[in-house]
Amino acid sequence: VSTQSTGTYLHRNSSLSVEHYLDIRENFKVDYSVAIATLRKLGDTHTPEEKMALLVQSNREIPECVYNHHIASGFSEEKAREVSCMGADDLVPVTIYLIAQANIPDLYPELLMLYSVTPEEKLKGREGYCLTNFQNAVFYLIEEQRSFLALE
Repeated sequence: VSTQSTGTYLHRNSSLSVEHYLDIRENFKVDYSVAIATLRKLGDTHTPEEKMALLVQSNREIPECVYNHHIASGFSEEKAREVSCMGADDLVPVTIYLIAQANIPDLYPELLMLYSVTPEEKLKGREGYCLTNFQNAVFYLIEEQRSFLALE
């Protein structure tokens, strides 16, 4: 399976790959366009530091999008803050959705490159958490692509 074609495949099949296999449809009512736009900037950046900053920024924007959605839906600030606190069980499926929607070419090689050049001490902090979150999401989508192609 070509990792270069993964982004295009995922974009074309994002509703199949995400909606069908992930049972978290409530989270997909949220407008994640800000986080998707941030991810799409990965192709326009050149340094690992810039790319890592975009991954961290996108990761931070996910709960902000959830918070804004709930505020717009009439939740109190306290309740919106409570429901926008997301652990990995919520964050990874949403990240899968964002990656599928963003249609990022060569994302897997980009993540591998980031792992190889990021200092170990940074991998133990927020950067490492974000990178691992994105890597898990990409692995999931690559496996979905393989399963889909095996059925053809």
